[in-house]
Amino acid sequence: MRGFAILVVVLFHIYMKTHFVFAGSLFGWQFDAHTFVEAGYLGVEIFFFVSGFCLMLPFAVWLVGRRPKQTWPEYVSRRFWKIVPSYYLALAVVVFFYPFQAQPGIAPATDALLHAVFLHGFNALSFSSLNAGYWSLAVEVEFYVVFPLLVWGFARSPIVATVATTLLGLGYSWYIAAHNLDGVFQFAYQLPSFLPLFAIGGLCAWVHERWIRGATLARTTQLELGVVALASVAALAYVFEQANRGGGGPASWGWENGHRLEIAVVLAAFTLAAACATPFAQACIANRPLAFLSDISYNMYLWNGAIIDWMGRHWTPNAWWAPTVPFSALAFVLTVLFGWAITRAFERPLMRARFEPIARLFRRRPASTTTAP
Repeated sequence: MRGFAILVVVLFHIYMKTHFVFAGSLFGWQFDAHTFVEAGYLGVEIFFFVSGFCLMLPFAVWLVGRRPKQTWPEYVSRRFWKIVPSYYLALAVVVFFYPFQAQPGIAPATDALLHAVFLHGFNALSFSSLNAGYWSLAVEVEFYVVFPLLVWGFARSPIVATVATTLLGLGYSWYIAAHNLDGVFQFAYQLPSFLPLFAIGGLCAWVHERWIRGATLARTTQLELGVVALASVAALAYVFEQANRGGGGPASWGWENGHRLEIAVVLAAFTLAAACATPFAQACIANRPLAFLSDISYNMYLWNGAIIDWMGRHWTPNAWWAPTVPFSALAFVLTVLFGWAITRAFERPLMRARFEPIARLFRRRPASTTTAP
């Protein structure tokens, strides 16, 4: 799912620069991918759902009694080393060498500082400054901060916690729609609006650990759930098409704000059904290309905007001497290469060698097996 999400996000950003029509024929087979490309911004919605699932997964394992609870220092350490170093590397390049989307109404030092502490989402000018795609990192980190509250609620009742969190998000979406703010980018893309995605993703992790992991299903049941997964893909395509019909801009932002619950439900249906499908169906879903893109998706996301913009400034798409096909192909290849190189040479070495003095101080020690004299 993460691999598919980064694929459509990058293709969407390429489309925004080139307006290349992702349609044609190959060996007599007609294809048209405009729905997924032109509404590729919905890939961020998938990222948030997957984030809710992955963050909750180790705590779901604890809730069902399979292993000890992950300590909060360990949680913070894992999030820091996964997110911050790679982000700071990309941010440094954008701030000092290529501020291609800097906003003139905000001081560069203030803009850089707000981005460095992930508070740029609360300022109208910095929200989409430097690199417009970084707005989602502010939302993600804000969720990291409130996530312990969601775990606290899950420890008491996963269903109640999910419903309460989802209703809180829907209430925010209703409020900004009622005040005609859902067409304002900064309001439509704040953390509360995405809470249904995060919460339902977390619920799927709990359901997976509670009922799916280790369960033995009849082959007919697996086949039936495979059909459900396929139907969920069709439903997701319908969601993309409906978003695409919004035409972009404020209308699409408002549409997203009003339909995040439906998006979360479709993604949940796909996740749980695919987890119960036949091994062959699972292998098709978790295929090598998408697994590879998933592995490097974070750094692809950090760098694709700058790469595509830089190419556009040196190679004007649609000119007679610069057709969009090679531009689009090269932009995608360079994004993949950057994502792969930085993931392998920078992010992963740091994660393997991360220094966790605080985690070691607070990590639970095994109980003593000896008795006091």
